[in-house]
Amino acid sequence: MHRHIIALLTITLTIGTTNGQAPDPRSVYDIFGQPQPHGEPIDKGFIGLYSGRTNLHFGQSMRVDLFAVNPTVDGPCIDLPLRAPLELTDAKGKPVPFRLEEIGCGGGNGLQTCWFALWPTKDHAAGIFWKPGTYKLRVTIVIPKEQAPARKTLPGTFRSNELVFTVREPGAPLDSWDGKGKPLDFDPIFPYAPEDLFFYVSGLDDESSERLRKRAKWPKRQRSIAAAMCSPVTVPQDRKLTDVEVKKLIADLKHADPAVRVRAVRSVPPTAPTEVLAAATALLKDQYEEIAGLFPPSPTYPVADVAREALARIRLTLKKNPTPIDISK
Repeated sequence: MHRHIIALLTITLTIGTTNGQAPDPRSVYDIFGQPQPHGEPIDKGFIGLYSGRTNLHFGQSMRVDLFAVNPTVDGPCIDLPLRAPLELTDAKGKPVPFRLEEIGCGGGNGLQTCWFALWPTKDHAAGIFWKPGTYKLRVTIVIPKEQAPARKTLPGTFRSNELVFTVREPGAPLDSWDGKGKPLDFDPIFPYAPEDLFFYVSGLDDESSERLRKRAKWPKRQRSIAAAMCSPVTVPQDRKLTDVEVKKLIADLKHADPAVRVRAVRSVPPTAPTEVLAAATALLKDQYEEIAGLFPPSPTYPVADVAREALARIRLTLKKNPTPIDISK
């Protein structure tokens, strides 16, 4: 899947959210089938923000769904702009700049969704990851009346719910799962979808993760690799690595278990020594293969894909003036 990182230079602040209302049953659902909060409806249409995990461990990105629900399946539509005016602030309401990594968009049956991840810029980053703290995200989309008739869109000023992310300190205890709810079953055709499911699992302790895996009937290998793709990071990002830490990281980058290699390459700090970067770069040719897709089924290389993304983010972090970069190359 192609993803693009875009530098966002300015963020503006608007007011007004509707977190207290009961979610409309037409809203998006979480991994356990519960409808999620959204903004105030206008003529039965609304927009919203959703994430599979908002209580983040250090090293996890802010993964977000921006969705729009039309009044009916036949329209009129709420057009989601290609570059939605996302607004991120800290706990005190101060605007926070970020880089946006676009994942994709889709829709049908009166619902449109765009998926993306937010990554920090220098002042809010430890390595390439978000510094611990509280961050608040929302979006306002304005569709002028004069635009509506020509495009068959619903006019109005649509405001989302406010999504609050908390980034915990490195080494914080993993979460437990209370056993409530039935998660989505494993899909062998698309083994790493939906991403918000594995994003949730990645922050669980081993016992909870295993119980959830059994209930959803996922193969152990896919569960462990998917969780590693967005797992917490424990390798120090804000200082020089010790000799022992360097040896351990290199050993993990060459480990026989692909999930360990995935977790290791995500953990490589931008200031890592040459031998660590060399071991990480070697994973661009990692041959661990899985078959996925439907028309036709085709080989995928999850370790190499994660290495490509991680190294692209490191290159971007080291640039003084980041510019858009295609991390699929």
